[in-house]
Amino acid sequence: MNRITNRNKKQTTRTVLAGITLAALLIALVGMVSACSKSPEDSSAADLKIVTTMFVSYDFARSIAGDQAEVRMLMPAGADVHAYEPSPQDIILLNEADLFIYNGGSSEAWVDRLLGSEEINPDNTLRMMDYVDLREEVTSGIIQVADDHDHDHAGTEGHGPVDEHIWTSPLNAIAMSAAIENKLVEMDAVNKESYEENFSKLEAGLKELHERFLSIVAAGARDYIVVADRFPLIYFTAEYGLKYYAAYEACAAESEPAPKT
Repeated sequence: MNRITNRNKKQTTRTVLAGITLAALLIALVGMVSACSKSPEDSSAADLKIVTTMFVSYDFARSIAGDQAEVRMLMPAGADVHAYEPSPQDIILLNEADLFIYNGGSSEAWVDRLLGSEEINPDNTLRMMDYVDLREEVTSGIIQVADDHDHDHAGTEGHGPVDEHIWTSPLNAIAMSAAIENKLVEMDAVNKESYEENFSKLEAGLKELHERFLSIVAAGARDYIVVADRFPLIYFTAEYGLKYYAAYEACAAESEPAPKT
């Protein structure tokens, strides 16, 4: 009996430790999203001027560009990406930029409007969603689905809205970073070696993170995660074969929990 109890305790301990480690790595990865509330300082003055909409692409761009570019983040601290609209000063900043990097999707529909009205130059833009395989937002596994969500089509291939949180998969993050590196090399071939070296370092870190996720998931006693909030992790769970349960959809705004939630 004692041996069974001890074995159960060891299994529980392994499960708890695996869960804690997975949670810590998830925080590190999704921290890219929450870091949007930070107000990063601009890179030192340089020849190239890069503007990004969100912290994720800002972080990748400054890591790859290094001292060769001035990288700025357009989204102000604490801004809701789903409600953001550029000011006239923002549009001027975009027109002065050598490269404008944005995520894409419905949250940044204003970019498509500016491109359509020729207020910004499409040749100077990089849309991150063009470089990964996209997935639709999900309602399965979500406890509280918005009333205005199309239940007949959500999650059905070709019909549901696209989930925009592409960077939550480390392999997607590598693809996004590679797109930035390639664009910088195209624009500034003189500093090609610097961009390639910086990208290699970033890629190595993301690959290490990917391998750690694989190990933790393989060692885990359970194959699901529980998110007591919005669910921005469909790319992550799909990458590692995890099931999920969450309170709200990925882009649920101003959500208040219902009694059953």
